[in-house]
Parts: sequence; C-alpha cells; structure tokens
Amino acid sequence: MSETDPAARAFEDLCAEMTVLRRSVEALPQAWRDNRPPDYTEDLARVVKAMNAVGTHMKAIEANPTLKMTPQAYGQGIREEGLAASRRLEGVFQQAIGRSWLRSSVTPILDAISGSG
Repeated sequence: MSETDPAARAFEDLCAEMTVLRRSVEALPQAWRDNRPPDYTEDLARVVKAMNAVGTHMKAIEANPTLKMTPQAYGQGIREEGLAASRRLEGVFQQAIGRSWLRSSVTPILDAISGSG
C-alpha cells in the first residue's frame, strides 16, 4: 500500500483516535478520584436532626389551644380576664378603704373615678 492510499490513511487515523480514546478511558478512574464531590453526609445528618427538633417544637406549638382560638374568642378571653382583674383590684381597694387611715384619702379618688363624686 502506498502512503496516499485513502484506506490506509483512514486506518491510521482510526488507530490514532482509538489510542486517544483508550488513554482517556484509562485516565477516568484517577480523574474521578481527583474530582470527587465533597461528602455532605455529616452536614445533611445535622440538618435532618435540626429539622426533626424543629418539627417536634412545631407540634408542641400547634397543640397549644390558644392557636386554635378565633380572634373573637381570644378577645373575649382578654376581656374576661380584664374584668376579673378589675374585680380583684376592686376587692383590694374595698379592703383598703375599710381601713380607717386610708378611708379619708382614697374615697374621694374612687368617687371621682366612678363618677359618683
């Protein structure tokens, strides 16, 4: 065969391409070792642990009956507690007024507040 024979030239080109391909394939394991992505197992385990803890806390928060109340029911509860606190304070004031040394100074103030003075 002569050097200008197209078949011989094509065969040589094919051999050269196969050599390059073989070297590339042989280099793959080392390239994979050199370019291995980081192992995120520990980081992901910490994230999962934290998310589980958050989930536990969220379940406890969601179980709180206050969160199930409507705004109207919540407002009614605040009003009722306010009235109860007012009644307790009224009792304390009445006891204080019952004491002779406070009666003269507190009675005019309470009359002014209640509008009866």
